[in-house]
Amino acid sequence: MDEFVIVRFPRDRQVMVDGAHTAETNQTFILETGTYLFTLGDPPDYRPASQAHTVRDTTVDRPFEVVFTPAPATAPSGGGLA
Repeated sequence: MDEFVIVRFPRDRQVMVDGAHTAETNQTFILETGTYLFTLGDPPDYRPASQAHTVRDTTVDRPFEVVFTPAPATAPSGGGLA
C-alpha cells in the first residue's frame, strides 16, 4: 500500500532510504508500507546519524515525518589560539 513520507531538515539534502537516494528533504514522497532506514546525503552534519521507522497508516494530508536536526558546530582544535 502507498504511504506518504516527509523528511524534515533545515537545508536541502538528499534523502536516502535503505541506502538509496529516494527524495529530497522537505518534500512529500511515496513508499510502500514497511520498515526503512532513513539517512541524509553528505555532508554528515546532522543528528541522529540514521533513523529506522515503520511507515504505515499515512495519508497525503498526514505523511509520516522523519526529523533530522543540524549537528552542533565543533570548535577548531587548539581553541583557535596561536
